[in-house]
Amino acid sequence: MALSFTREDGVAIDKLAGVACPNLSGQRTCTIYPERVQRGFSICARYECFGAGQRVTQELFAGNSWRDDPSLTVPMTEAFAHMRIVHDALVLIAEGRKLPLSDEERSKLDGIAGRLDPLGGWTQKTLANAPVAAWTREIAGILRDAHRRTGATQRR
Repeated sequence: MALSFTREDGVAIDKLAGVACPNLSGQRTCTIYPERVQRGFSICARYECFGAGQRVTQELFAGNSWRDDPSLTVPMTEAFAHMRIVHDALVLIAEGRKLPLSDEERSKLDGIAGRLDPLGGWTQKTLANAPVAAWTREIAGILRDAHRRTGATQRR
């Protein structure tokens, strides 16, 4: 429901975000799940949201789902779009922490991680208003600088 995809992504159809996949049953389950790859929906088998969907459902919507309450489709789809970016950024930080970072770089990443995973959790409003794209650029800059520094060291 939440994701968009196109034939360019290697999927059998084009689908907009927020529009139900034609393979969803009336009970909102996948009707081609066992054959999804063979039927041209390999993206469904390889996609990973890193827990963003579950977090939206549990943290922002108290366990309620668009499957049970269609009025939640739009707000959940919008929240998922934001949370996906948050979770992608958290994965990037986790991978970046495996690099030989300086104390300053590690501290900066820890600070951003704290903003991406606030102690009190997210609300729909705080998530929608969070400057996640700016934080992602900041992460990329830190990791790029670390790569340049460590790459130059390794070439010597």
